Amino acid sequence: MRALVTGGCGFIGSNLVKRLVSEGWTVDVVDNLSGGTEESISELKIRRMPMASLLPQFYYNLDKIGQKRDPGEVLFIPSDFSDLGVLAAIRDKRYDIVFHQAAVPRVSYSVENPAETTFENITKTVSLFEACHDSVKRVVWASSSSVYGGAETLPTPEDHQKDLLKILHYAIIQLHIHQKDNESADERQLVLDELASNLPKDLLDVGEYGEGC
Repeated sequence: MRALVTGGCGFIGSNLVKRLVSEGWTVDVVDNLSGGTEESISELKIRRMPMASLLPQFYYNLDKIGQKRDPGEVLFIPSDFSDLGVLAAIRDKRYDIVFHQAAVPRVSYSVENPAETTFENITKTVSLFEACHDSVKRVVWASSSSVYGGAETLPTPEDHQKDLLKILHYAIIQLHIHQKDNESADERQLVLDELASNLPKDLLDVGEYGEGC
């Protein structure tokens, strides 16, 4: 299986990358290193691509000479996941699954910088989902328990009624993507109507531990 892991140098992303490699997956990692560090995956065999714009040509050249990727080697692209080169590689069907772990985290930061976090966490994620439509088998996107607005029911079921009065800006961003991800086209009638059949259920990373969480 071929996977692209966005935010693959963060705490969760890097551990995911290591697990996938150990199970024989061919893995590409894209991370702009705004929150993670390349050292987090340094124990793996890494092939570093200078810029994302070279990614489509890289795969074209492999096809041309009939060479396959070494599944034990991680291709690291130190760029933003919304870079046109990354999106082009997705549309070229270079991956079976996209694990979307990249985001600007932290509730307090989103409150202080709403414009930046909205652009990073909604606009760029939508562009990623658009590229994935009809191009990959599945997208696994990491959301947040904050979308439930401080639910009193623990453990919290996915269909728990959301308390909108308690949801902060960071949670609203996550909830916005949830709506794009889970609602039917008839209910939304929004930009991502045509994506509904392809997008997966969300992966709620609740109770993570470690640096960067």
